[in-house]
Amino acid sequence: MRIHLLSDLHLEVSPYVPAATDANVVILAGDIHTKARGVRWALDNFSGAVLYVPGNHEFYSGHLTYTLVTMRSAARDGRVQVMNMHEAVIGGVRFLGCTMWTDYAALVQESIKTRSWLRSKLDEPFDGKTVVITHRAPSLRSLADSPDAGTLLDAAYANDCEDLLGGERVALWLHGHSHFAVDYEIRGTRVVCNPRGYPSEETGFDPKLVLTI
Repeated sequence: MRIHLLSDLHLEVSPYVPAATDANVVILAGDIHTKARGVRWALDNFSGAVLYVPGNHEFYSGHLTYTLVTMRSAARDGRVQVMNMHEAVIGGVRFLGCTMWTDYAALVQESIKTRSWLRSKLDEPFDGKTVVITHRAPSLRSLADSPDAGTLLDAAYANDCEDLLGGERVALWLHGHSHFAVDYEIRGTRVVCNPRGYPSEETGFDPKLVLTI
């Protein structure tokens, strides 16, 4: 299984034409464009399977529930799957996707619900490898190179989900949001982020990144 990972393209700021790859599936880990525009962009630019986890920017000037309905309606032909507490199995690999909201007061119930869903899915037996896709990072290690690392701003970019990691449960955890490319391992789970970010940023983005699992 070959996975092309992209996140934080921020098409609302500047356009992007994706590189051609030999990937079996494209993962969009959030902050692609606002509302359903990212879904329409994905349909126009990819011919194969796309798994799209919404980021926070998808919901800007919108509503959590209505925006998801709009995104899923735009993706109705099935090539793009909008992954928010959603499971997909492709080529014998299980993909579990959710935004994974920060547990601020306004979103604490969404955060609790998402974490509970993910934990329950990981507890289900699956005869194959599992890939988790979230917008926010699952560990503060993803923020190690951030100038704000170690401050209260960490909470805006990562949730502590290290208790869910482990190679026997999750082979690969993909995320976005931090605008810092990372590739590291925790207890056998590989954690990868490949964000384009804004035009003025140096994020370590690799437009041709393909991960093999």
